Amino acid sequence: MLRRMLLGTSLVCLLVLGTWARGGERPIGEAIRAAAAAARASVVDVVATGRAHGRPGQPFVIPAPEGKGQQRQWRWDFRLPPGMEMPEGMEDQLRQMPFMRRFDGQDFMGRRRSAGFIASVDGDRALIAAPQQAVGDAREATVRLADGRELKAKVLGTDRLTGLACLEVQGEKLAAARPAKADATQVGDWVVALGGPQSGGAITIGIVSAKHRPGPGALEPTQVLLTDALVPAGSSGGPVVNLDGHVVGMALPAAPQGNGGRQLAAVLPIATLRDTLDQLARGGKVARGWLGVHLDPRPPEGGAGVRIARPLPGQPAANAGLLDGDVILEFDGKKVPDVGAFRGMVAAKKPGDRAAVKVLRGGQEEILEITLGQQPGTLGPLAPREAEPKPDQPKAPAPAAAAGEQLLPGLTVQELTPDLATAFGFGGDKGLVVTAVADDSPAAKARPAPIQRGDLIKEIDRKPVTTLADAKAALEAARKANTKAIILLVRGKEGARYLVLDLPR
Repeated sequence: MLRRMLLGTSLVCLLVLGTWARGGERPIGEAIRAAAAAARASVVDVVATGRAHGRPGQPFVIPAPEGKGQQRQWRWDFRLPPGMEMPEGMEDQLRQMPFMRRFDGQDFMGRRRSAGFIASVDGDRALIAAPQQAVGDAREATVRLADGRELKAKVLGTDRLTGLACLEVQGEKLAAARPAKADATQVGDWVVALGGPQSGGAITIGIVSAKHRPGPGALEPTQVLLTDALVPAGSSGGPVVNLDGHVVGMALPAAPQGNGGRQLAAVLPIATLRDTLDQLARGGKVARGWLGVHLDPRPPEGGAGVRIARPLPGQPAANAGLLDGDVILEFDGKKVPDVGAFRGMVAAKKPGDRAAVKVLRGGQEEILEITLGQQPGTLGPLAPREAEPKPDQPKAPAPAAAAGEQLLPGLTVQELTPDLATAFGFGGDKGLVVTAVADDSPAAKARPAPIQRGDLIKEIDRKPVTTLADAKAALEAARKANTKAIILLVRGKEGARYLVLDLPR
């Protein structure tokens, strides 16, 4: 279906381009070249060296030799983070490295390259926008300008929710891109995506396919533009401009595409980019609004709004009187279409802002006024790296995954013990630790994100679970009620979240 849509879009583009050329207007090729030329001097390449978190690819099994008692070995084909270059000879070493347990990811040290662009200039000082994934935890980077100069850059801060990194350089005759007006970009507008100097000035063209859509992967709370302009690997971070040469946003790294097909490229809108970049430049972090609620990922009856599963005690939502089961219809005068959009609406506000919230409660609509708090877990100023151990001080071993018990097909868990709580960072909490998740299992297909090894399951279908007996009882009750999908409250590295999991029979 997606390929048909893209093919149809391409045909429409060709028809429109032909009509434009015949209508006596400026030839489209000339307009594209002029737009790219207007922003070309601001486009840069960014090279950073530091840690980045990569995820393994699909595992493959080395058959055991003939004979009894021989154990099969699992080996993984590692995928590095976007823009990261594999050190020479490392690929063969990784392929030959056996693992007797499955890990969700692996930290890599290495050099990563991406595009970026100069967003603002003040005298000899310039701020550069680049992808957070490409910068990783680096404190410094090298920036190559369009005129061939190379400058040392300081990383002022990064933000995971927008995928943006803010870099600072000092130099003469630095050219900043001209921003488009906020919210001026409309669906159907032509846009041009620019690659960095290493790409040889490559450009691609497309249209704005959608607005106000959830970002890819971990950027889901951020609303983005979507375009069918192709953004090649390594060109993320480059500016996307309109036909006036004004920047409408930054091309974001693509989320993994399992079937190998082409997907629409996500673009961080210029208004969000400028606001985030300004906060990172001033304080190294981004302050966002916070309600303090758990949301039901399933749409409420009727499909309008989002349902509150639970307000957190002592947080802004609870203090304002929001209750379990309330359906939020409007936030600050705007209709709430779904969970992703609502998270973006709240995050766009500042701590201390006041917002009117229209809720549906018991069939009646009410309006409550909420003073927003500050969203926890945002990245602060870059902290010093932990000291590397000396040769005679070996690193502490990674926590070993316990065998546990299979709770559902492909989902292995273990009751939280003090040792596991310490190993996984769940001190003082209760629940079931996920010790293994099989590929293609219901847990791996949970929505809106898969369950991962190291997650802590706290509730199953609204029932708190602290033991395996609790979990089995909750699952059995759901099966007797002929429930096809259950809701799990899961705590992970990024905080607690609700997930929907199809219940196997």
